Amino acid sequence: MKDVGSTTGHIIPAYMLVQAGIDIDRDVTIYNLGGTLFQALISGDVDATATGVRDWDKFVEMAGEGYKILEQSPQMPDDLILAGAHISTECVDFLRGVMLENDQALIDATLAPEGRERYRGASLVSVDDATYEVVREAYAALGLIAE
Repeated sequence: MKDVGSTTGHIIPAYMLVQAGIDIDRDVTIYNLGGTLFQALISGDVDATATGVRDWDKFVEMAGEGYKILEQSPQMPDDLILAGAHISTECVDFLRGVMLENDQALIDATLAPEGRERYRGASLVSVDDATYEVVREAYAALGLIAE
């Protein structure tokens, strides 16, 4: 898999295995390989890999044909900006408003470090908490949070 804690490269793929009845502690060996996961698959060091769907075209370009997608998760919810429970509702509302008013400046700052091209064309939007239930379910199923 990709990086430890990556939603699309670790948490959701591990959850998909659990949902398929696979015991991830007994039935498979999971390696979190970060940026080397494609090379590991191509060289035969691993039998399968898990990554975000946006990486598929890059992988096929690198590896050529002969590989197939075994399973694909539903569309994942957008990335979040979170505030701790100790932050007042008034402060959260203020920060949300300022961030939404200045979304392009924040996106530009996000794009500044190298390797952040996936955020090009992004925007900041308000979200519906229920959209993130699949992520909560995955974390709970993997024992990463209490249910």
